[in-house]
Amino acid sequence: MRITRILTILFLIPLLLSACAPFLGNGDGTASSFKGEAVIYVVSPRTGSQAYGGDDVAGGAKLRAWEANNPGAGKAAGAAGYRLVVREANDGADSDTAGEVAKKIAAALKSGDKIIGVVGNYNSGQTKASLKTFQDAGAQVVMVRPSSSNPQLKGDTFFRVCATDAEQGPADARFLVQEKASKSIVVLHTENDYATGLRDEFNRELGRLGVKAAGVIQIKEGAPSFKEKLLQAKALNPDAIFLAADFPDGETLLLDLQGMNWRPGIILLSDANFVFEVPDTAGKAAEGIYVSAISPDPRAVTTAEWAAAYRRVVKHDPGMDAVTGYQAADVLIRGFEQANGSFEAKSIANAIRGLDYKSLVGRVKYDANGNLVEQRVYIFQVKDGDFVQVWPAK
Repeated sequence: MRITRILTILFLIPLLLSACAPFLGNGDGTASSFKGEAVIYVVSPRTGSQAYGGDDVAGGAKLRAWEANNPGAGKAAGAAGYRLVVREANDGADSDTAGEVAKKIAAALKSGDKIIGVVGNYNSGQTKASLKTFQDAGAQVVMVRPSSSNPQLKGDTFFRVCATDAEQGPADARFLVQEKASKSIVVLHTENDYATGLRDEFNRELGRLGVKAAGVIQIKEGAPSFKEKLLQAKALNPDAIFLAADFPDGETLLLDLQGMNWRPGIILLSDANFVFEVPDTAGKAAEGIYVSAISPDPRAVTTAEWAAAYRRVVKHDPGMDAVTGYQAADVLIRGFEQANGSFEAKSIANAIRGLDYKSLVGRVKYDANGNLVEQRVYIFQVKDGDFVQVWPAK
């Protein structure tokens, strides 16, 4: 699984990638047996440094749709009598682009396209932009987030399959203070909605634990180096660094520390850096660090058969975000079926609120804000170039 798959693309690809080819059932799902097609949009970064995650999310959603369209003998193909089609859209991890994609989806909905909902966005900033665009357009769209974790994001048709930073921030703080006995912690963060929200949740929990951050330092998202800021951190003589930032900022930080020949006793990176690319690319600089996660290691919750099916459908190995993409699509499909095939967003959302089942990410049952009532945060350590769960104990 540990394959570096960061896509380097020199041209901006169209916002809407070609729709996935529809799949027919195994003998019991013919074109004539379907009422029509039901569309699931997947909106995620497909270019730039986060394309690896966006590709995983789309792959997981495609696998879940493929399973529904090909259920095996004796089972009805599709969902509520419709053949599922996945349409992929690239937001480039850019909020302006995310808004343009949302406008296109809103227009498609108003033109009569039969849309179940959206898997996405991948990041909190782009999620915020999409929510505003749909609201401004007067379009109700069910959105299930695979990884957008800012707890301020909410809506009548908004759901997640991951923990929020209201859970991650405190869990990370408790891990450093209670498990690792850290007393002097420098918080580094970028300026986006995800990082600043996580920073605030982390610092609030530090206060409840009676610990004050030795320093809170803002770094520039996507900068080629953070050495100047790290020199500021070094002067504070911390025993731990907590980084709230997206990938590849965590990797940049580790390589900078290696180049400085300085490293505090403990380094904890936030969930956006829970990707195979960190140990793959940073190498020895990543050894021994900790990374938090708001969804489980896919290798711990899936089977060899699931991974093989993913490879058949998607044509590459599943990465860290494949499970949340799969689960987000699963929530949409179940809600659509429970709503008896209604394409009204309110009906699908109400049906989703009534779900209560065990899934690859744990129990799926929602509170009034569309958050999981049982949220899990994990801490992994890089050992011998791989992620090993160290907290909570398995």
